[in-house]
This record gives sequence, C-alpha cells and structure tokens, in this order.
Amino acid sequence: MAAPAAGAPNADADEKFLSEVHVGRGDGGGGISRFEFFAAPWRRDDDDDDASDDDDDDGDLVVKRKRRRRGSAVTIRHDVDTSLRDVGMQVWRGALLACDWLAHVAAGEERRAATTTTTTTTTTTTDPRNAMRGAVVLDLGAGTGLTGIVAARCGARRVFLTDVGDGVLANCARNAREDGACVVRELDWMDDDDDDDDGGGGGGGGGTSLAAWPPEDVDTLDECRLIVCADCVYDDALTDALFRTLRRLLRRLNAAATAAAAEGEVLKERRSPRERGRMGTSHDEKRRAPREGERSPGNGRDHATISSAAASRPRVIFAGERRVNFAVGDAAPRAHAHERFLSHLGLAPDAASFAAAADVPEASRRTSDAVSDNVSDAVSDRRTSASAFRARRIDPFDVPQRVMYERGGELELWEVTLDE
Repeated sequence: MAAPAAGAPNADADEKFLSEVHVGRGDGGGGISRFEFFAAPWRRDDDDDDASDDDDDDGDLVVKRKRRRRGSAVTIRHDVDTSLRDVGMQVWRGALLACDWLAHVAAGEERRAATTTTTTTTTTTTDPRNAMRGAVVLDLGAGTGLTGIVAARCGARRVFLTDVGDGVLANCARNAREDGACVVRELDWMDDDDDDDDGGGGGGGGGTSLAAWPPEDVDTLDECRLIVCADCVYDDALTDALFRTLRRLLRRLNAAATAAAAEGEVLKERRSPRERGRMGTSHDEKRRAPREGERSPGNGRDHATISSAAASRPRVIFAGERRVNFAVGDAAPRAHAHERFLSHLGLAPDAASFAAAADVPEASRRTSDAVSDNVSDAVSDRRTSASAFRARRIDPFDVPQRVMYERGGELELWEVTLDE
C-alpha cells in the first residue's frame, strides 16, 4: 500500500492517486499487468549500449538490442486511479524493489553485516545459499499480493499475505490462487485491544488479530524470520499502528527463534556420539537427515525444520518511495511520511543527502563496497532518540534489478530488527 502525497498535512482521503507503475496500463475500471522477471539482472546500460549498431543499405541506423533470457512472470489484477483508502489495489514501485531484493536473496547474493571473531571491524559477507528456500514469510500490507507471490516463487515454504478489507483480500487471493505456498489472512494493525507491553506471547490482539487465525497458521507463523513491508508508509496513523504491530510480532518471533534454537541444541545432545562426530565443524551441512516418517520429539517438527527456524533472527524489510510534499508554512518541501518512519527508528532525517539523492544519476549511485559498508555506521550517527528498533539502510542500487521499472533516488530500502 502506498500513496503519492499521503502523510502530508491535511491530505484528502478522497483524492485520487495513480501509481507510476500503471501509467499506460488498464483504465479507471481496473486492469491486468504482467510483470516479467529476468533470469539475470537488468541494467539500463543493456538497452543504451549501441556500440554494435550498424547502418542499413539506405544509411538508416539499425539498433541492435541485447536479447535477455527471461525468467518467470507474475500476472496481477489491480485497480488504477484509486482513493487513498484503496491504494492497496494498485502496485507501487516499492513492491517492485522488494521483489528485486527477494530475488537477490534467493540468488545467494545478499551481503549481510557480520562481525568476525578476530577483530571488532564490521565486514560484509555474501551467503551463497538461497536463504528463501523453505522460509516462512509474513507480508504486511500485501495489497495485490505481488511481493508475497514473488517470495513464494523464490522458494518460501509458506507466505502469509495479510491486509484488511474484503475487496483487497479477495483480489489478493485471486492473484495468488496458483501459488500453493501463499495463504491470505486478515491482519489489522489498528486492532489495538491488548496493552502495548503484552510481550507478544499471546495469540491475538494488539494489532495482530492472530486470534482469528487457524491454530496451525499461528504455529507456522512462529517459524517466520522475514517480514516484508512494501509501500506501507504513507499515513502517520497507520505508520504508528504498523510499528506497534511490528514490535509485538518481533517480540513473539524472537521468543520463538530462541526456543527453536534451544530445542535444536537439545536434539543435538540426544544424538549418539557417532552421529555428533559425523557432524564435524559444519553443523548444518553434516546434520543427519531424518529418516522417512521420523519426527523430532516434543512438537512433531522434524530436524530440518527446527534448524531452519533457528538459523536467523527475525527481521523486517521496508521498501517504498520517499514522497516529497509541499505544505503551507514549510520553507522547503518535506517528506512527511518518511520523517514519521525515521522517528520510529530514533533517526533524524538527513535532509541534505535525501534532497540530493533524487538528482544523482543511476551510474553514480552504484556505490563502491567501501561506501556501502559504511551505510549502517552513517545511520547510527543520526540516532537522536531511544528506539525499540535497530535499522540499517540498504542502497537500492546495490540490489540488482530483475524487473523493468523506473528506479530513482527517492526509493528507500531498510532492514529493521527489534533492539530489545
């Protein structure tokens, strides 16, 4: 969900909005868009490279375009030109950036910050595995379902597509009907029945609405280590509710991850000395695969499931557009919704760098590894207040582009974890 001018003071909820993604597609009554993903990253240079162009017999230029190997395609039904309350029926560029990030992770190309045991210097490493394979993903504000569908096709075992509104949920379910890993569930951030300090251990309330979910879905959700929020930051009240919900969900998932890790250690100790010896130093790679029908004692989950659930700590990926608004009384344009987002992270907006970002050519935005590695340090320096969350800004241009859309300096990509 996203809206071009939302988050600005006195935003008109009845004003119509049109995503740039849908310009030239469909009509006011709705449309169908096909999003094609390339097997290899797409770059604008691929289309602009005319070094091999020739002239024909008449002297006219013959432009030779590079043929690119296409991957998969996702067909999405959507509306266009919607009001603010129905923007979830459109696809926005933040969702496409999130899709690029998911494909980036699935390709084993993600660079994660890590601290080595021999130095205090923070370095980055690349995980060659498909970290999406077998994952459980929670898509908040799923809208049309595009991001969650891509997560499923990248290898996720279960993807919860969540939103509110009968129309949005029905359209999301229709788009995801061919992807068996996806289930559509209602999750209302504004459902604030529980106290904010309930610890997240319960089954519902507090903006999570999990009490209405089937028990088996709630159990599966506890294995979730990735929450995706694409185009969810556009209204101050919804942003506040979203962060309240995230705080409760991350508390719950952190507790589940800790319990899964402890259970994994117990199972390891229950193995015979010979089995533990075969595991060697690479615990995950040499772990004995359970025999057919074999289950771990206690809760019925097998060894591989427990290993996957305990492999990482829960994190949230935010992708969206930083919309600049003009308001009476402001001396300069401001990104009000983005400022609200940063305030929940305890960060002050870096107005100078954000204003300049939109004017920087794409080629210049492909920063060096050294600059990219310092992004998290630069963000830490901007912390102005205590926050329950820790954030790391990811340069969108460090994520290869696999679907064609217009990337600009206003696109934002953040990784957020609970810092409690």
